[in-house]
Amino acid sequence: MAKNVSCNGKVAGMVISSNPAVLLSITISNLSASAQYIQLHDAASAPANGAVPKISVYWPANTSAQLEWIASDGRDFSTGIYVCNSSTDATKTLGAADLMLDAQVRGE
Repeated sequence: MAKNVSCNGKVAGMVISSNPAVLLSITISNLSASAQYIQLHDAASAPANGAVPKISVYWPANTSAQLEWIASDGRDFSTGIYVCNSSTDATKTLGAADLMLDAQVRGE
């Protein structure tokens, strides 16, 4: 059974799951006038700046879209799932609170 996890207002990052889980999909709205990277970390809480993400995706300014892994039965995260924006691709450099997030997760 999938569980929905959403932010309440604009955020820079959010814990989707503090336990091992499978990410099925995530809808991301970048409300910033600037492009940024969206990072998914295998972590139960917010990692420190400089942490290396499991996935990093370039996200254009003022856009909304969905990432989904349903066809492949989801993406496993062995520790937890944390999502955030970043001004850098390869490591976390947390940006401003300008994201709206909605995720579907299994095994939380």
